[in-house]
Amino acid sequence: DGSPNTILAAILYKVCALYFRENEKNHISGRIAADYRSDVGADFSYRDFVRLIHIKYEWDWKEESIQKLNLRARGQVIAQNQPELSCERFFRMEKVHDEIDRQPDLKSKKKYASSHSTFRSDPRDIYTISYVGKTDWGQMDRYIKGVYTLTDGDFMLEVNALCDRFCIAFQL
Repeated sequence: DGSPNTILAAILYKVCALYFRENEKNHISGRIAADYRSDVGADFSYRDFVRLIHIKYEWDWKEESIQKLNLRARGQVIAQNQPELSCERFFRMEKVHDEIDRQPDLKSKKKYASSHSTFRSDPRDIYTISYVGKTDWGQMDRYIKGVYTLTDGDFMLEVNALCDRFCIAFQL
């Protein structure tokens, strides 16, 4: 009962739990990029409708199985992936974009955008997972050898699916 996202989140938690020193004041968290186009009725938009789903893991879970960690992640994804939260995110994003457009010049636009990004207010996580899934490439599918998405991220795993294989980009 897992998606590629939650299974990968559980695996990366295990890796981080081995790498980082346990600190009772802190936890390990990851984020999953979630496309919410269909929640706001913009299925065919060219715009990027992405918000981050935050998966929090406790230190004492490090001995748990991937299956149990996956279930914990699935619960957090379900709780945070509600359509009303997508609409809230959309309206926040539109407000920021409208305000950027109101700025008088490029310098002001850049300054406003850098201090009002919708992602700046999100919690900071140790790692990010982005699973794009199967994309319909039409007749080009047979000519594509690999798809590797490179995006802004500190410790990131990007997964794209072709008809017969997965393409993984790991960024550190």
